[in-house]
Amino acid sequence: MQVSDDEIAAAIRAYWTDTHNLAEGAGAAPLAAALQEKDRLRGKRVGLVLSGGNIDFDLFKTWVMQDAAVGERAVA
Repeated sequence: MQVSDDEIAAAIRAYWTDTHNLAEGAGAAPLAAALQEKDRLRGKRVGLVLSGGNIDFDLFKTWVMQDAAVGERAVA
């Protein structure tokens, strides 16, 4: 299964916003793949390994913090 950069970014964002854990791209890839299969996995228990928090800060700002700031402005 292949995941796109956008799907990995969404998984990194989900880990950060939902669990406050920082994941690098390789660490978030399993979640990105599971999200591709969410309809097939619905109602099942799914275990994923979250590893690696070695993410470039500029990439983190682009993929996570900018989206968080947009969400905060929308709520305010």
